[in-house]
Amino acid sequence: MLTRHHPEATAASGLFNLIRQYAIWLVLVTVLLASMLLSLLAGYPQLSLADLYLSLVSDTPSIQQSIQKPIQQLVLTELRFPRLIAGLLTGAAMGCAGFLLQRLSQNPLTSPSTLGVTQGSALALVLVFILGIEMSPVMRFSAALIGALFAGGLLLVLMLANRQRNDTSTLILLGALMASFFAALTTSMLLLEQHAINAIRFWLSGSLAFVPAELLPVLALICLSCFSVSYLMLPGINLVTTGEAKASSLGISPIRVYLVVLVLILLLTGASVAVTGPILFTGLVVPHLARLLVGVKASAHLSASLLLGAIMMTLADGLTRWVAPETPASPSIPMAIIGAPWFMWLVYQRYRT
Repeated sequence: MLTRHHPEATAASGLFNLIRQYAIWLVLVTVLLASMLLSLLAGYPQLSLADLYLSLVSDTPSIQQSIQKPIQQLVLTELRFPRLIAGLLTGAAMGCAGFLLQRLSQNPLTSPSTLGVTQGSALALVLVFILGIEMSPVMRFSAALIGALFAGGLLLVLMLANRQRNDTSTLILLGALMASFFAALTTSMLLLEQHAINAIRFWLSGSLAFVPAELLPVLALICLSCFSVSYLMLPGINLVTTGEAKASSLGISPIRVYLVVLVLILLLTGASVAVTGPILFTGLVVPHLARLLVGVKASAHLSASLLLGAIMMTLADGLTRWVAPETPASPSIPMAIIGAPWFMWLVYQRYRT
């Protein structure tokens, strides 16, 4: 028996979905603004909204003289604002890298950290530091990108070897082995150089504290460029995931898509690690949450991944400083508390049958 669809019901359903989508984006933007505010005010010394307002409008001498605690201005301009910008950019970068990996591999377990790219980038930076090479902004980003490139080269070989079988289980397993191997090498080098542990332990644990302001322009340039190219690559990614033969028949080279996406992942991961250190699980959790909220449409999924990545990074950083204001806690702690059980649940869901 055929079911008759009433035009009024269809229109009401469409209107409800439209309102729901607008509400989700409004909530995401609101939460982002709230997390930014928390990141600016939380920590030691704890600041108020009045302090934030005065620091933003304190160009005139009269207002400058009215500030009773100039140290608060210094904290905001020299510490909190660079920390906030770094958190927004690196969070969005890891969300974008995770989206690209999961979208292209069609595997929810893939992320820069589970495939060893993050650990490879961190290994290269630790090696440069131990060798005593001056860590200028150029050297810092170069070392991180070289480490990511080395890990990414192995990743590309694995992706191309497995693309005909359409099975990414081997890719996940070998990526996890690469991550463990790079982490073991990093630990071994630090044990041989005891002074290096104290010098970079906060960075190595994944931290937004003491982000050098001179790194931010380069970080912004890399991230914003990669975000733009990611949107341009969405049609090619969609075609490749539906079938390489179909993509080739429409003039899209699957190999070129793989290469461009891999370069984007390496740039985003290397730039993030160079600034904040290896903060894990962001690229794993964020694309899943984004897909649950906005669905599988590529452009909406990518946009939500960018927003959620920025939200999770700034919120984790702000909450750790709000809970323990006088302790240099790392945002990687709440990310690991969320990400590790999430990863185990994903593995269970995928392989329980």
